[in-house]
Amino acid sequence: MLLLQSNRGRKRKGARIKAQMENRKRAIQRKLEEKNKPPKKWVPPNLRIEKSNIGVTSRRYNEDLLLDLPPDDVYHCEGFKQIAYSLAEAIKFHQETHHPTMYNEPNAVVDAFVELNLRTKKKTKFLSAFTGMLMMPHEFDFKQSRRLVVICKKPEDQEKALNLGASIVGSNDVIKQLKSKNLTSIDFDHILCHSDMLIELAEVRGILKEHFPNKLKGNYGTDIEALMKKFTNSIEYKCVRDDFEPDFGTISVPFGRLNCKEEHLLENLVAVLQKIEGHQPKDAPGEFITRVLIKSKPSSEEFRIRHWDLLENYEDPYAVESENDSNEEMNELRQ
Repeated sequence: MLLLQSNRGRKRKGARIKAQMENRKRAIQRKLEEKNKPPKKWVPPNLRIEKSNIGVTSRRYNEDLLLDLPPDDVYHCEGFKQIAYSLAEAIKFHQETHHPTMYNEPNAVVDAFVELNLRTKKKTKFLSAFTGMLMMPHEFDFKQSRRLVVICKKPEDQEKALNLGASIVGSNDVIKQLKSKNLTSIDFDHILCHSDMLIELAEVRGILKEHFPNKLKGNYGTDIEALMKKFTNSIEYKCVRDDFEPDFGTISVPFGRLNCKEEHLLENLVAVLQKIEGHQPKDAPGEFITRVLIKSKPSSEEFRIRHWDLLENYEDPYAVESENDSNEEMNELRQ
């Protein structure tokens, strides 16, 4: 019996060899192109843009991208430059909207929303997110819930701490709980320590890490009552670094209520801005605080203020612009 194999559709041997040679030529060409490609520019990880962030608009305020203020009294604010008010004017605007006939919140909390330039001396390095605490020059009715662990030897100090609102109080027994990890950072916000217990507490320094007491935080000392009052009455703030722009950060800090005295609000705000400015690294380029907005819930309105009038070594951007414009006009006239 004779079996015949069909070769229908099969290329001839010469055509197959020719196709193989073409494929080799193309492979050699691709290798040459890859070899002659310019080297990829290395970009630091903190400056790399993820594909998911492409198309995300900047949250930073940039007057160069905005229109000058129109001559009209009433206009849609979006797309135009913001007017910079004094603090007194911003507070007055909020008092009007919070009047009993409108929001009916005449003693609402006033917040300062502060925008920051997080650049450092190195172009590819930026200031990390930070936190801080501040005792206001003029206290106002505002409480932030904090779970405090107090470590001290004397029974009278332990009693004072409990009476002032400490969550956990003790001495070596608390240190043992920290060492065995029965007590962790999930269970508290801050640790306050009497100076005579610092040596014993040093055994768990590696476990506590950033929670370990230090002079900068001011969470250790000889007066437990003063420490408790400081950490229960002070205002805590946190810098949030932008995910898309690592050199841009924001902080929101309450500094008073709408029914507080105007001078008290001003002194509190100056204290807040000075405290925040202290976080700027030495030799960092540019001004640290770039914009300050005054907000007050439940209103969604926000008013930009002239923060450069409240801080030293800050220039009025509009005065600099007008000076440059006048210099240009003088040069044109001379020509």
